[in-house]
Formats: sequence, C-alpha cells, structure tokens
Amino acid sequence: MNKFYDLYMMDKVRIEDLDDFLEEWNRCSSDVKINEFLGLTEEQYQKWCDDPEKLKNELDFIRSTSHKD
Repeated sequence: MNKFYDLYMMDKVRIEDLDDFLEEWNRCSSDVKINEFLGLTEEQYQKWCDDPEKLKNELDFIRSTSHKD
C-alpha cells in the first residue's frame, strides 16, 4: 500500500483523505506507528492532529518546492 505522504506528493489524494488512511491503520494489526504508516514525521502527524490546514500547508510547500529543478 502506498503511504498517504507519497500519494499526496503525487497529487493523488487530498488532506481530507487522511481519515481513510487512519481507518485502514486501525483495521490492520501492525506494530507500525501511525505516523510511519502515513509516511509522516511525528511532528507532521501532530500538526494534522492540531490543525489539518497546517499540515496541508506544509505538504503543499514541500510538493511545490520538490518539483522545481
């Protein structure tokens, strides 16, 4: 399964889709931390918990600067 972060960077999911990934993590019986399952750092996951818009802004910035060559 592709991680949320990777799919977001490819513009294949929106920040609102993160809830679906959380549901998937809850269904699996893995010892993987939620932030690792999502492909996020602990700090990024905490931003999402505090205010999803903050995470969206950070990921949008990363995506926009990573495509510049």
